[in-house]
Amino acid sequence: AAFGAYLTPERVSDPSLLGYMTFNEIDYDKLRTAIPAAKASVVGSKGALVDLLAQRYAGDIVAFDAAWGLAASSFDELRELSFAPTTDAAVADMDAFTDVYLDRFYGLVAEVFHRYDTQHMLIGDRWLANVVNDSKLRIALSTAAGRYIDALSYNYYTYDLSLSRVQEMYEASGGKPLILTEFHYADPTHGLITGVRFAEDETDKGLMYRNYVEKSAASGMVIGTHWFIALDQAATGRWYEGYNGEAGGIGVLD
Repeated sequence: AAFGAYLTPERVSDPSLLGYMTFNEIDYDKLRTAIPAAKASVVGSKGALVDLLAQRYAGDIVAFDAAWGLAASSFDELRELSFAPTTDAAVADMDAFTDVYLDRFYGLVAEVFHRYDTQHMLIGDRWLANVVNDSKLRIALSTAAGRYIDALSYNYYTYDLSLSRVQEMYEASGGKPLILTEFHYADPTHGLITGVRFAEDETDKGLMYRNYVEKSAASGMVIGTHWFIALDQAATGRWYEGYNGEAGGIGVLD
């Protein structure tokens, strides 16, 4: 419902607004371990997980214990019990839960968003590069998001854009286009030495930028690329990160 307070009538009819991104770099890779370890009295998703497990094992706690290598006395006990998926069967169960979780996550966001705005795009939540490197999560995310949003957003840092990966995500989503919402190549020659991917110098940086953007545009599946960031970062780092903040020669301008 927070969308309702934020999406004013002026924004709903704003023709210069493309759409909305909802979150940034969620650690979806931690779902498999964080949810089983939580308490249902604190985290609602844990209760949903236990309900799904009870359904998958037809209420047979003995069969569940055998599959997960646990010794729980009932599914109700699992609600407040911290446990982890350590067997192949447990991993398969958590993959199934991830599919349910993601469908609910994107479905709920889309339902609330379109209640207030039907004129603009819903662009997703800027997937973290390390999350998308997990092939199972990559397909699960693309499939679930593709049911509800207008474009996938992916912070794709790479030296060479993998069009096979882009196509895999595009097809899994049912043909939703991608916006590659972060990438850069850092120039370390001016004393700013942090970055996610590096160039040799400013000339190399420009050529690498051109390769990334032209390859994206030629794919027919990417509708935008966002360079991070406009200005080189301060040599003292980002103030809110203390003494070890980012300080990269990653700007379009120095």
